[in-house]
Amino acid sequence: MNIRLSLLCAGAVLLLPRLAADQADDRKTVDDALAFRREIVSSILLDAETAQTAVARLTQTPMASGLRLAADADFALAAIDLGQRLLSVGRSKDAEVFFAAAEQALDRLVNTTKEDDAKTRAFYLGKRARIRAQFLGKLALAEADLEEAIRLQPDDARLKAARDTLLGDRKAKPSKSSGTEVETLKG
Repeated sequence: MNIRLSLLCAGAVLLLPRLAADQADDRKTVDDALAFRREIVSSILLDAETAQTAVARLTQTPMASGLRLAADADFALAAIDLGQRLLSVGRSKDAEVFFAAAEQALDRLVNTTKEDDAKTRAFYLGKRARIRAQFLGKLALAEADLEEAIRLQPDDARLKAARDTLLGDRKAKPSKSSGTEVETLKG
């Protein structure tokens, strides 16, 4: 028993430096990605680049979210972050460009993720529903996304709560798809 414990401890000691190095690399990657996204927002605010050119630049940047994800997932999360940052400083038109680009990336992810990978597909559908409902005024499409996500993950309380919130919002405000304009972005 002591030999097994000694071997286990020795293995752990050998792995710890590697784990610490991996964590440091991941932290640097996240910090670099955050700095890159701050630079994009500054560039747009200074009118040094348009939201459209920034989206093109973001498309060409691997790991723009700072996470180890598939390219479209990485892009979508980074674009959502940039849209929220721009929205927080009153640049709603620029923010909408990023939200629309994130929606397109999530469209590709939903369409290419196999239905038997229900958890991942439901995650992408939930993200797309949030963008559509909160930022793009596409409430009917958001509701359809949430219904599909719940079909895939029927026990996910977070998805059900999002649907219930959306349904409450739909009763209060008609969606763009109904022909009535909805003000979803401030500014």
